[in-house]
Amino acid sequence: MKFLYLLFGEAYRRDLIDPIKYTKMFIERGTRLSMPPMTQEDYKEYEDIKVFNHADLLKLDRIFRRGACYTAFLLGIYAGLRISETFALRWADVDWNERTITIDKQMLYQDGCFCLCPVKTLKSVRKIQMNNALNNHLFRLVHEQDLQKAKLESGYRAYEVVLDKTKSGTPKQITGGDFINRKPNGELLTINSMKYWTRAIKAEAGIDFNFHSLRHTFATNMANLNTPVLLLLEMAGWKKYDTALQYYINPNQLAKEKLVENLERLSIDPDELPRMEQAKAEKRQPLLQAGWDNDILDELERYGSNLPAEIPPAEKPPAVV
Repeated sequence: MKFLYLLFGEAYRRDLIDPIKYTKMFIERGTRLSMPPMTQEDYKEYEDIKVFNHADLLKLDRIFRRGACYTAFLLGIYAGLRISETFALRWADVDWNERTITIDKQMLYQDGCFCLCPVKTLKSVRKIQMNNALNNHLFRLVHEQDLQKAKLESGYRAYEVVLDKTKSGTPKQITGGDFINRKPNGELLTINSMKYWTRAIKAEAGIDFNFHSLRHTFATNMANLNTPVLLLLEMAGWKKYDTALQYYINPNQLAKEKLVENLERLSIDPDELPRMEQAKAEKRQPLLQAGWDNDILDELERYGSNLPAEIPPAEKPPAVV
């Protein structure tokens, strides 16, 4: 609908549409075009946040480990980055001392080439904290890339050209930049690199993979772990408070699985009582052999006393007062 308004707005400015028709179509409240009411099915699709459960993540981890996009996968699941932010990352963005990554650009395909552009909003500019798994992976990766450069020398294929449009003025060419996401031979990985893995994951694991679902999963996990909402808002780079809040108040698959797990704990196991009686009999057996009386042991348990672990056979059992 937004595109339609823009299209006819441009036509109106160029006198390509009758002003009266334009007013009826886009200005007058009673006649202007608007989106049809949302159906129950539409609302469900809009409301549901697609996340991966633990079993899905294990499958995804196993598949991504086979290729160079494993780093991008970890950045999605451990840091909640957007795909455009993920492939725009450079080693200069990593602060090893603070264990943080600065997010201030995104990779887009414009004018026939890949470009670094400003992030979506000012709120999207942020520093995110790395956990141990992500920090250790990146630390190994930067050293592996250095070894590959030294080994392959001129054969290391880091000579692509990316336009830097993050600042106003003429775009700056970056040739073979210090991008984090590269193949072992030096080739640059881009936002298009996930297309192969999307097909491979569907064929191998039957999962409808979308990189943005990693971001949803990250946010859902953080909400389920009771992360303060303002911290999640800052880490994810959202502009609206409600965007973060939905992960706390909307039902999701991970929360439903936790609910089922808690409900199962309420179940009464008919075999539990025989097991308890068997354990009680086994604990009493050496005491009975040592001369203790069953009635005395019952009294001790009734008054909350712990049964002795073992009693010498010659010792006389104490009387209960």
